Amino acid sequence: MTKATSTTWLALVGSGRPPARPVSGLPRGRIRRFSLAAYLAARRAPDRVVLCPSGESLAGDLAFLRRAWERLILAAPPRDIAEAIRGLRTGDPPALGPPSARGRGPLHRALLLEGLVTERRARSAIASPARLWVVESPRSLRLSDATLSRLKRSRVRWAALKPVVVVASVASPKLAGALSASLRAFPESVAITQAGADAMSRARSRRPSPR
Repeated sequence: MTKATSTTWLALVGSGRPPARPVSGLPRGRIRRFSLAAYLAARRAPDRVVLCPSGESLAGDLAFLRRAWERLILAAPPRDIAEAIRGLRTGDPPALGPPSARGRGPLHRALLLEGLVTERRARSAIASPARLWVVESPRSLRLSDATLSRLKRSRVRWAALKPVVVVASVASPKLAGALSASLRAFPESVAITQAGADAMSRARSRRPSPR
């Protein structure tokens, strides 16, 4: 009897569908390729992502990364909320975030939104006093940028039961330099893989907070 081996899948995500192997030195894994729009629309897709800016212009690459990070990076819910959700659901347990801060506040109450979160559901949910909204995945959000901005102004923050992990970003030398000069651009630990180079340089690591 042979032992089954697990395969790690990676999603290469670009503004358009990226090439199969944009550079060498990427994390090992079987690969699926998506535009950002197609990835967000996919019900099933790898949760480990490599961002692949086109390299056509520095401004365009930075705009793509900002949009990708805004759409993809959701933290796990605070530990006590995640444990409460685990008691309500069957299947895979939710990811555990850090313990909640002491005291009471809008993030000590959470609204669990299973399935797709549409514009209509968001309009109904805003009546809830909870301002931490927990979704299954960043891909569950079917909301326009304008709606996300309105919800942010209403102090809504997001968390995901199964967060997407950005493991690397492919960068031209100019983009790598721009990102290195502004470490705040990285929402979590991300490896920068420079186009044309095999080595990876590590950005600083910090855990994303619910937003």
